[in-house]
Amino acid sequence: MDLRLLESFAALARVRHMGRAARELHVSQPTLTAHLKRLEAELGAELFERRSTGLELTAAGAAFVPHAGEVLRRMRRARDDVLAASQGAQGSMRIGYNHVAGRRVLPGLIRHLAIRYPKLAVSTWERRTGPQIAGIAAGELDLGFSYGYPNDRRFAHRRIDAQIPIVGIVGRDHPLAGRGSVPIAELDDYACVLFDRPQSPQMYDAIISSARAAGVTLDVAVVADDPGASGQLAVARGLVGFASYVRAEALGTESDAPVAVTLVDPIPTVDLYAVWLRERESEVVLQESLRWLESSSLPTPGVQTA
Repeated sequence: MDLRLLESFAALARVRHMGRAARELHVSQPTLTAHLKRLEAELGAELFERRSTGLELTAAGAAFVPHAGEVLRRMRRARDDVLAASQGAQGSMRIGYNHVAGRRVLPGLIRHLAIRYPKLAVSTWERRTGPQIAGIAAGELDLGFSYGYPNDRRFAHRRIDAQIPIVGIVGRDHPLAGRGSVPIAELDDYACVLFDRPQSPQMYDAIISSARAAGVTLDVAVVADDPGASGQLAVARGLVGFASYVRAEALGTESDAPVAVTLVDPIPTVDLYAVWLRERESEVVLQESLRWLESSSLPTPGVQTA
């Protein structure tokens, strides 16, 4: 079976929309339609039903999802291992991470793996939570570090850090800049820039629920999924953005760089988790990584109240 057909099916099953799947795969819609028809012909079953809202998996399609995912995961891992071996490595470990994990977890873990497995090829991928979870499910990542974890029995998780504060990000000339702390209720007076919820569900929910607890509904004027773009938009358009306390520590000192303001009453927080597929738990390098995480004493930024 042509792997392109499986990749097309996996994208369609994930987004349930022909146009979005085609853009994700960088193919035309007619090509994607042809792939689906070939796959359905090979399997002898219709995999999707077309509806006004998009595509819906048939019973046959739903049954095929885990099988297609398993084949793609194995082939991607095989490709990575072959490439690593051709470069003199023995095995590979692919790790997804967000900014907090990149600052506080990843350096120590990579050092440990380099000592324990000198010929191991380690690759890293910085993304928000949603893309990491999709990468783990697709076999593109072996381990991820994300805010929260998916409510899906395929995944296992371990909490690495708790109550990491979320702060506001504004331009230096914004009315909130320079304040020691800002009650979230005051955000009712300002427009915000926020990301789509699927990009980082726990962080999104922490921001929205904290605002609701303060009796306000955020005015989201712009949606931007890239953290760097959020800061730039906050400065350029006078908006309030959001970031973890740890990311805010790394903001530049240039005159056009954004600044952080501490949010209180209540303080929105997120938890950092390690996430992986349960079916991969027996793999040696993953086990070693989890042992290191369990035994390591990681510093915590703590909740900032001023």
